[in-house]
Amino acid sequence: MSDINKTPNIDHLKLILSEAGNYKVEKLKKIIEEKIKREQSSKKTEVYKVSSEQIETEDDLKSYIERLHKSLLKKLRENKIIIIE
Repeated sequence: MSDINKTPNIDHLKLILSEAGNYKVEKLKKIIEEKIKREQSSKKTEVYKVSSEQIETEDDLKSYIERLHKSLLKKLRENKIIIIE
């Protein structure tokens, strides 16, 4: 919070805000990895970044969801826990 108060301009503030999501993902990943370690599991975590995409039609949406499903299913079959960013 003190960084926000000392921010010299709007662009710097936007940068701080954009990094907030990364902080949350990294903390979540550490928590999950600690749980895996305690359970002595062979699973791994992976952060999956969803790309920006323009969807204009129902067919575009179906195509996007199919590609996303296929990609995430592959990761699950590789014994990974997925964190979607």
